[in-house]
Amino acid sequence: MNLGLPEHISYSQVKMFLDCPEKYRLLYIEQIERKESEALVFGKAYHQALEVALNSKMRGEEITSAALGQAAEYAWGEVMDEAECALSIEDEDEAVDNLRELVTLYWNTYSRSILPTAVEWRFSIPIPGVDVPFVGVIDLVDNGFLVDHKTANKSWYQGRADSDMQATAYTYAYWAMRGEFPLGFRFDIAVKGKTPKVMQLDTARTKNQVLWFERLLPKFWRAVKAGIFVPNPTGFLCNKRYCDGWDRCMG
Repeated sequence: MNLGLPEHISYSQVKMFLDCPEKYRLLYIEQIERKESEALVFGKAYHQALEVALNSKMRGEEITSAALGQAAEYAWGEVMDEAECALSIEDEDEAVDNLRELVTLYWNTYSRSILPTAVEWRFSIPIPGVDVPFVGVIDLVDNGFLVDHKTANKSWYQGRADSDMQATAYTYAYWAMRGEFPLGFRFDIAVKGKTPKVMQLDTARTKNQVLWFERLLPKFWRAVKAGIFVPNPTGFLCNKRYCDGWDRCMG
């Protein structure tokens, strides 16, 4: 059943449409049920715990390692309560330990150099040729740099940061809202594994790249309104494990 067009567009919508228009249709138009994965739950909890710590720093308050651990545990519990994620007790204990370790490691490594001016900065921007606003949340504005927190199983490399469209989308949003470019964009990445680590990758976008993204949005919206949803079976995420719509499409 077609439930109508989305009330807003976002970077995640555009990316999903480019990955597979049919998956976009199933998730955003038909609104089929989505299953939460352990990785998604972990990422949400990591973001929530860091939000607590960053807001404390922005208020000029110190936060202890014990308080960081408690924030991580609380965030995990909140996210799990909202998720339908089948984890065994053993898996969950290990995940919480890993979450607590990564949050603490990130904070001990980078907190002294971070100067937060905004945390979870929400934007809503009207786009010419689009009937609904472009919305999103920038995790952190750090002394003029836009920052997005990521959790990953493997280390990132510089080329991935330089080509990631999210940096382009959020640089565009900042420019549209503020009338100026940020100093740059940074991915702060927490890498899970036997030896957890954190890393930072700086990147930047040119005005031409930002204007390209602005032109992309109405093209994306026209395709959505026209009902052009072609499946993409060549994408690496086109399998039963990673696509909630696989049974409806390829199955």
